[in-house]
Amino acid sequence: MNFFYGVVIMIFMNGATAALSQIILMREISYQVNMDIRVYSYIAAAWLLAVLIYRLFVSEKYMRKAKDSSVALIFGMSPVANAFLIPVFLYLSRYLRPILRLAPGTDTPLWGAAILCLVVFTPVAFMFISGFMAGIETMKRKKAGSKATSLYFFELTGIILAACAYYVFFRQHYAGIDIIYTLGLVNLTVVYIFFRGKSLEARYTMLAVIAAAIVYIAFNIAGVKDNVEKLSNGAAYSGYEIIADREYATVRFTMAKKDGVYYVFEDGKLSYRVDDPEYAKAASAAKGPKVLVINGGLSGMITALAMNKSVRDIVSVETDPYTGFLLQNILKPEIPSGVKVENITGDITGNPAYTATGVSFDSIILTCRPAGIRGYTAEYFTKIKKMLAPGGVLIVRPYGSMDVKISGAVKGAFGSADEAEGIIAAR
Repeated sequence: MNFFYGVVIMIFMNGATAALSQIILMREISYQVNMDIRVYSYIAAAWLLAVLIYRLFVSEKYMRKAKDSSVALIFGMSPVANAFLIPVFLYLSRYLRPILRLAPGTDTPLWGAAILCLVVFTPVAFMFISGFMAGIETMKRKKAGSKATSLYFFELTGIILAACAYYVFFRQHYAGIDIIYTLGLVNLTVVYIFFRGKSLEARYTMLAVIAAAIVYIAFNIAGVKDNVEKLSNGAAYSGYEIIADREYATVRFTMAKKDGVYYVFEDGKLSYRVDDPEYAKAASAAKGPKVLVINGGLSGMITALAMNKSVRDIVSVETDPYTGFLLQNILKPEIPSGVKVENITGDITGNPAYTATGVSFDSIILTCRPAGIRGYTAEYFTKIKKMLAPGGVLIVRPYGSMDVKISGAVKGAFGSADEAEGIIAAR
């Protein structure tokens, strides 16, 4: 293979791997902490720390003075190192709550989030930076310095294309750990193709690649990967019996049981308790005959509403299709005769079967999901208001510390709202 093209491919993969790994690691960390601007600043600080460490201990000055073999070894070994670092830190991030002795779904303190971001992102970022700069230096030493600046373009191209591929395709079909695992194998293959040679550094790199490939393949074939996945996922739910646990395109779904009570977690946050005694409050405040339940219907709200004598027709919506699918298959609420129930999934405010046909409800009950918390805006509640019949009532069960924000959004759409016992009601 032409030398220049080989370096370009490795730099492109360096950028693509950096983008995909950062996205997936951030998504994994979002299951442990509440992502806000401060957490993103911690991630940026981790990258800056990686740059500082590189400048202090490696730097361009060292690269210029290092032997050709040392530069080539850094260039070849950085993707091999990250093939192990990325999955290791992904798994280790899941132990934050157990280490801090936090109950499942409990908010992680900001200082814990800061430590986690620095520990996870700094070493990985350092290897990406080292690999890229070693590629630049390699080009210069091969008398191709004029082409070295083009590597910035190929690095950026790899970042952009990988990010687009993730959000357009990969996220819809593959779990994060599977993407990371496949990415590691691709990088090992690229290094193997490019670094085949008789030099000492090439032989060292080949030995590392072959050893890494053996570990990767054995990790998957022997079932170790599934066991580690199960063990690390279950670490945060110590004392609970895990009924279902899986990562989907839009949500990480976990159902766990403790003391006879079922708990549904989405993205590491508690969404529903089955049966939640608080459902009875919302159900008693509703008026029929036609009621729309958004989220939580399958986890107990339908059963609670069936006890309300005025309710005869229930439309139950689970906004996340994967959560809805699993709840329908795991939990089957008992419905008394005379009550009609329709279960659907997705955003009902964009469903023409209900919006374009002018279907209205006497009551709408919304249980706010932590996974969709950013979507509960005044604009959203304005759409909900249009689905209420004259004199109808909206009953909202906020999520945790977001009750003030959600209350403001409801008031923005309805003008006013009543708040009592953890329920927001608007007409």
